[in-house]
Amino acid sequence: MKKINVLLLLIVLVGCGQKKGEEVEKKIAQPAPIASISFDTKILDMGSVTEGDTLVAKFNFVNNSRNDLLIEYVNPDCICTTFTLSDKKLRPGKNGLITLVLDTHGKRGPQRIYAVVKANTKSKFHRLLMKVNVN
Repeated sequence: MKKINVLLLLIVLVGCGQKKGEEVEKKIAQPAPIASISFDTKILDMGSVTEGDTLVAKFNFVNNSRNDLLIEYVNPDCICTTFTLSDKKLRPGKNGLITLVLDTHGKRGPQRIYAVVKANTKSKFHRLLMKVNVN
């Protein structure tokens, strides 16, 4: 009789644990509602500069949807480029700013520096471009 009670207790405990785990999985797996992002421009031409100059490119954007805009990451394609992001979460109608900073030390000729932005938008990825000619 004791063996049956212990077995029933184990079944109940394991069953409860699985249900809670399934509920947690469902909560984690639910994606954020789709938002919309609009950039003033996705391409900035910085013209010609001298090698060694530091360039700053500012990309303004707005959340023009009814949902919160969530920026998951900004990923410049070159270690010579750093970035700042004004906010990772923007309420509807709010403006944001991504600033790319390019160190041209060791660079020569035409350069195309990209940064990929991932957000909870219909198109998950947005590509920003900074063009410059380094003399």
